[in-house]
Amino acid sequence: MFCKLAFSAALLLVASYINVEAACTTTYVTNAGQMGNDAITSTYYLVPTIHTAQGCKDACTAQSNCTHADFSTWDQGNCYLGFGSYTPRVWSIGTLFVKNVTCTDPRCQWAACPSSTTVPPNGNLALNKPTCQSSTYTGDWGTLVARLAADGDTRTDPSTGACTHTQQGNAINLSWWVVDLCQERTIDHVVIYGRSDTAYPEYQRLKQFNVGITNVDPNVVEPKPGNYHVCAYSATYPNPPAARLSLTCSATANRGRYVIVQFATVSDYLTICELEVYASA
Repeated sequence: MFCKLAFSAALLLVASYINVEAACTTTYVTNAGQMGNDAITSTYYLVPTIHTAQGCKDACTAQSNCTHADFSTWDQGNCYLGFGSYTPRVWSIGTLFVKNVTCTDPRCQWAACPSSTTVPPNGNLALNKPTCQSSTYTGDWGTLVARLAADGDTRTDPSTGACTHTQQGNAINLSWWVVDLCQERTIDHVVIYGRSDTAYPEYQRLKQFNVGITNVDPNVVEPKPGNYHVCAYSATYPNPPAARLSLTCSATANRGRYVIVQFATVSDYLTICELEVYASA
């Protein structure tokens, strides 16, 4: 196989830019000269977060001007997207220099929104909606993923596997959890169930936190205080054994699609056993 890196520097074009995924920007340089008898007429972009042929095809479909996708098993299972004329022979011997990759996995791998927009009978807008959190803790209680706080299970003992749990945050990256309501809503109040296992001091962690509302996908702008409207703030943790806290949204910061729970200043693990969101009447 002809090595991509063997081309002369004189053949390089000016770098091109593209957003191939949310939170993913990569810089590339392509060859503009002749390779054998075939001119290079396409610009190609590496999508380093995709490692399946179907995922590569889907990524191309999502780009309005993508003309072809190539899943290269010979190149560490990477996906390349092509923009322009496709010359198989040219593609097979390589056309891409990767100059600078600054691409990371999206923060949130969103599940699909329910097809129905009907509000559940109990009025909880968050029930079974897509969720995401800043990180996920795995331990003796299993992998405590974000969806556990929007599944309708209000048990408050994390040892039952009913609660979410992030890794420990820090002063720069404060732990967060978010639910996608799948459409913009006007929120009246939220109900949060914290952990109630009072044998451990960890139940006191859920304090000094914001409930935020935004229309911006966390893949585009990472949740941080100041990046969303603060609908409510709580300095205290849900009081065991009820472990249930109801917070009314500010009338000036109560409309949006994404509801966020994030520590305002605390660098700690974030655990939520259930979060319910209720619209204004």
